[in-house]
Amino acid sequence: MTGFGVGQAEDSRFCVRAEIRSVNHRGLSVRTNLPPECAVFETAVESVVRSRVTRGAITCGVVLEPLEDAQDNSHSPLDIDEAAFVRHAKALRDLADLAGTGAPRFETILALPGVSRKVDRLPPPEELVLEATRAALADLDASRAREGAILTRELLGYLDRLEASLGAIEQHVPAVVAAYEERLEQRIVDFLTRHGQTVDSVDVLREVALYADKVDVKEETVRFRAHLDEFRRLLTTGGDGESPRHAEAHSVGRRPEFLSQELLREANTIAAKSGDVLVAREVVEIKATLDRIREQGQNLE
Repeated sequence: MTGFGVGQAEDSRFCVRAEIRSVNHRGLSVRTNLPPECAVFETAVESVVRSRVTRGAITCGVVLEPLEDAQDNSHSPLDIDEAAFVRHAKALRDLADLAGTGAPRFETILALPGVSRKVDRLPPPEELVLEATRAALADLDASRAREGAILTRELLGYLDRLEASLGAIEQHVPAVVAAYEERLEQRIVDFLTRHGQTVDSVDVLREVALYADKVDVKEETVRFRAHLDEFRRLLTTGGDGESPRHAEAHSVGRRPEFLSQELLREANTIAAKSGDVLVAREVVEIKATLDRIREQGQNLE
């Protein structure tokens, strides 16, 4: 699922800002982008992210901002050797006078070897970085929850479509048997009439009963509805039987994919048994809806 979260934490010296982005991914991929002084915390930050997120391609960035009113100067990026600066400046001015050129520029002197060096800033406390990360994760969870609510409504709508198609099939199956009975009786009567024979109605009924048993899809429709009920329960309770208002975030894992496969299996069996055009048309609609469900179900967490 996609989402974006921001978190911030600060003490007397630092302000740490964490930003976490999430995009759809079948598994879990975590990438961190920390400033050099926070690199030592990379494993801890990744561990916190993995403890809260189970799917998605996650990018976690941390920005470190030393506070202006900090009491020490440990955040100063440069250490300048003033004696070396004066010495180099005098030497360059003497050379400039000899050459008849202008005085050397300040940044030219500052860039000379030994005049300045970059000072590694002290890292902030690890807990400060983790606090900002946890705050960003909470914000990310809220963002993903909003998307999840929209996605759930869409999936529930698809499940309603599946149930409507199944209902149409159930209503039509008796007509399939009746039409077969009529065709069978007419064919037998026509055949026997041509040969001067008669047919016992019991024989026709026996043949129709065998056909009705062959095209009976009651078992498949019962299992289909059971899978639909389980899918709805999964979407509305997170899979643990609790309502979304009382349940914490749960990962539905690969259960939507499994249920989609089972629904497809039952639909194919129904189509193979009936051999009817209208039933086949409804099964095609079921398959198209299941494709949409599988596509969206991969984004669920």
